[in-house]
Amino acid sequence: MSFSIKSSEAGKLRAFAVQLMAKESWYERQQFEELVVFRYDDLLFGMLDVMRNTDFIYEFDWMGFGKQAEQLVAKPELLAVADLETLRKLFTAHSRNESLNDGHLADMIDDGHLKLAVKRLTQLL
Repeated sequence: MSFSIKSSEAGKLRAFAVQLMAKESWYERQQFEELVVFRYDDLLFGMLDVMRNTDFIYEFDWMGFGKQAEQLVAKPELLAVADLETLRKLFTAHSRNESLNDGHLADMIDDGHLKLAVKRLTQLL
């Protein structure tokens, strides 16, 4: 599969990623009695919106990608050399997981994985 992104769109995506990397906190966890709500930073939402609008996040068998995604989470050295197509799959899987499991992205932020993925993305764009 060959994916190309217009340079203007890549620039927008990179700008969101760079600004996000400069932030100390990417989300807030709020508790309302038994309900836990995750409020993600607008920059993270902006980056994900650009990804969706440019088909960086796309339809594929993301559940079948699960074992490879788990390896990328468990072994940061693999993420450090991931190519753009692998990052597309990874961000798609994380986006889909968040829609099914509120707080998935927060977990990925807390363990440092999402920050490493965004850092790798800035290196490739």
